[in-house]
Amino acid sequence: MHRHRSSQLGIGLDKDESYSVTADFFLSFSNPTSLMILDIVRKKGMTSEEVPRKPGIKPQTAVTKLNAMERQGILASRVRSQKTIYRVADLKILKAFDRILKIAGKRLKQSGSSEKELSGITRKGKKPSKTVPGAFDR
Repeated sequence: MHRHRSSQLGIGLDKDESYSVTADFFLSFSNPTSLMILDIVRKKGMTSEEVPRKPGIKPQTAVTKLNAMERQGILASRVRSQKTIYRVADLKILKAFDRILKIAGKRLKQSGSSEKELSGITRKGKKPSKTVPGAFDR
């Protein structure tokens, strides 16, 4: 099988590898808790003990998510006074995060759907459509 170099990435990965790395990267954003943690940490560096003080985040969940996002290169950490402080690794990640949130907000507004409907749970018990209105709009 002939492999093409990914000119967009510019890091010497072939396309199959770049798709795999990208998919793994996006898995870090596959649930609301991870997104909430990224949004919390964006404002200032925080320790794993500080993050669970925010509503709805359990301490062990915070540690698990912080470690996963660090492995993916989304967050970076440093140890200070025997505590690990996490921060966003690259400001470009925040720019992408903000764009994705904006697109999601626009989709919600356009469809008038609730979060439950978008996640596949409808109030009337009907199966959701497999397509999102306007999914291919640019």
